[in-house]
Parts: sequence; structure tokens; C-alpha cells
Amino acid sequence: MPEPLRTPTELLQQAHELAANPRATSADLGRSKVLIALAEAAASGVIDAAPGPIRFDHFPLRRYAGDGGRSVYQLAEHAYLDRITRAYDPAVLEFFSGKRLAGMHETRERTISAAGIRIEERSGLRSPNGRSVGAVSEMRDLSSLLPAEARIYSGLAEGTSTATGGGVVPIGYIAEIFAAMKLVDQILDGADWDTCASTTGAPLNVPSLTDISQSAAIVAEAGAVTLGPNPTFSQITTTSTAFGDCPTWSSGIIKASLQLAQDAAPALSNILRDAFAVRYARGLGSAAVSAIVADIPVGQTAAGASAITQADLLGLVSSLDPGYAASPTAAWSMSWPTLLTLLSTINTSATAGDALFRIRLDANGRYLLLGRPIYISNSMDSIAHSNKPVIYGDFKRVLVHHVPSQNVLRRYDEIYLSNYQIGFELVTRTDFLVMHAGGSSDSPLVALQMG
Repeated sequence: MPEPLRTPTELLQQAHELAANPRATSADLGRSKVLIALAEAAASGVIDAAPGPIRFDHFPLRRYAGDGGRSVYQLAEHAYLDRITRAYDPAVLEFFSGKRLAGMHETRERTISAAGIRIEERSGLRSPNGRSVGAVSEMRDLSSLLPAEARIYSGLAEGTSTATGGGVVPIGYIAEIFAAMKLVDQILDGADWDTCASTTGAPLNVPSLTDISQSAAIVAEAGAVTLGPNPTFSQITTTSTAFGDCPTWSSGIIKASLQLAQDAAPALSNILRDAFAVRYARGLGSAAVSAIVADIPVGQTAAGASAITQADLLGLVSSLDPGYAASPTAAWSMSWPTLLTLLSTINTSATAGDALFRIRLDANGRYLLLGRPIYISNSMDSIAHSNKPVIYGDFKRVLVHHVPSQNVLRRYDEIYLSNYQIGFELVTRTDFLVMHAGGSSDSPLVALQMG
């Protein structure tokens, strides 16, 4: 009789050995699947981690007597669903399952998630044009307003092994969307999302100063300390000419069948998270690029309309104030096609000077140029006459005015019900500006313009 397999790791190891054997029969491969199913169940605690001896002399092994005679595949499915439930915020699963506790004509507010997710069920909601949309459920993500330790479920803090789910800590669902959005359009990741976060979308003043001529000096013994001059302080308002007050953004309504919501809430939440991230990356990325390009000077003009040279890139860097050019948060931004152009031209030569431009990756997986990260943004201009395809500078001087408490994910419970569908929409408030020192002509970023 074989020795008992005590841990999920041993179960998986045995499964691998069976499957990797070049002489493995179909029965051996079937046994391997059984072992993997048992490992999944043991890892999730659905069955004991030490199930006892596993015998294949009466294969196929259909049932495991230690768990009420249930099929090992049923155990594996149970384990999978258990891990999914623990990995997702319960409020998110409830929201995407389409459940509504209040009646269609009732309003009820519930705080049900320790991770900061609040669900409010409302009735009689109207669209901006006055059309009734019926009953609506709203999920607000307040996780960004909570300290990190308050967003950790004690049940998931029992270990750090990904096999036991300990490495999966639920965070806010909308926070996940924004994180994914910043990966799609990386210029959004370079901006400062903290300084101008507020509780309302009203115009917000940000203090700034200019102090470009004064230096510290040695004071002689018993000497007098020079007074002033003071730096010039000013206010930067986040009211932009394009948007006025912090604008409201909508993802548009995405409809899903009730059957999908009821049967596969985790999958639906993942699909919509990715869809919202891409839509917002396109919209906010374009808005950010427009706000930046309209408010920064041209630091270098390329000689031609279709080629970027090393001299153009170095000229762009040298046109920027050294304090910004050498800032730890200085970076480039360009589109993917522009990066490919640089890779196919500047980066192909083997001369000593070109070594400065050899592209490599940093720890975050971003491409580096002159040692500075490149934020890929496909909202940037292409390489063409008079376009501005490259920006360089301190992107932390790009301020994002947003209202985390007003980020809301809406589920339209009633208006599409005649087709057995529900709708989902993400609404946020976000605006962008470039912070110039003291409101002067000083600029933390510069653009390369094609000839």
C-alpha cells in the first residue's frame, strides 16, 4: 500500500510525476487529474490536508469516502468556488450577481463590506435628460479613504501562501479599475493623484511658489541675518478652460444577461473591470495628454517631419530646467508606434554615443530611455508634420483633481428587465492640469515638435 500523501504540495508532486512520465498511460493521466483535484480541495480546506492513503488499484477512483462519498471532482469544484468567494470582496460578488434586497420602488442603503464597499439601492432615478431609468443599485468604493490595515480580511491573513488564498487581499473594486487603467495608458500612472483629491468637484486652489534667485549663505559670527526677499506665492486653480468644474465621466452602460450575473458573478466582475479600465484609459488618457500639451512649451523642434534623432532627444532634455530634468520622477511619454520608430532607428546603431539610447526595462517593466522610464500613451501624437509625439519632464507636476467619494458603479435593475438584462455604468469625476512654479512661465515638462 502506498504511503499517505500528507500535503497539497505532495499531491501535486505526485500528479506531476505521473503526467511527466513518457510511458504514462491514459489511466495514469486520469490518476494525475484526481490528485490535482484532491490537492485543490485540500489546499482550500474542503477536506483534511492529510486525506490518508490514496489507492488506485480500483481505478477509476470516482469517490473519496472520507468526504461523504462525494466525487473528487465535486470536491475540486467546491474548493475552487470557496477560493473565489474568499478572494473577492463579498459586496462585489453580491453586486454583480444582480441581487436586490429592496423592492423596485424602495430605497435602502447598506454598508456590507469591511473593505469599504457600500451598496445603495434606489428607486425612481432619472437620467440627465429627465428620462426615468427605474430602480438602480449603486456601489460606492470608499476603500481609498480607509487605512490599508482596515481593508484586510482577517480570514485571509492566516498565511501568505497563494495556495491557501493568503496572498489574495481584497481591495476596492473601483481602485482595481483605476490601477488597470493606469497600465493601459501609462501617462495616467505618472501623474499626481494625491495632491488634488477632494470631497467635491468644486474648483480647488493649489498653493505654489517661485524662488529661483536666492541661495543659503554663511552667517558670520555675531553677524546679522539677511531678511528676505520672500519667495513669490500664488494659487493654481483646477478650473480649466476646457472643462470648467471637475467634469463627470461615464463609461457608458454595458448590458449583461441576468443569467450571466446570477451564474458567473466573479467572471462578470472581471470582464467589466477590464472593459471599464480600457474605456477610462482612452477617455482620461486623451484628456490628460490634451491638458498637458496645451499648457507646456516646445523644447525642441525636429529637423524633419518623419524622423527623430539623438540630437532631438538630447536637445529636448537640455531645454528643461535641470531641477525638473534630473528629478527622480522625470520621465518620457510617447505612443507605442513612436517607441517602435526609435527602436528601429536610433537604437540600431552600435556607436558609443548610441549606448545611451539602448532601450531596457526597469523593475516595473517600463522601457527606459536615458535611464528614465517611458510612459506609453497611445493618446500621444504620431510622428507627423507639426505634431508633438514626445514629452519629457517631471510628470508628478501633472495634478489630477478627482473625487474618490463620488466614484460610483451603477447597476440598472429595472429598465432592461423586459429583455432579462441589467446594465452597468461607472461614473467618476476627474480633471487634469500642469502645475507651474508660482504660476510663472516656468514649465516642468517640454514637448518635441516635428518640423
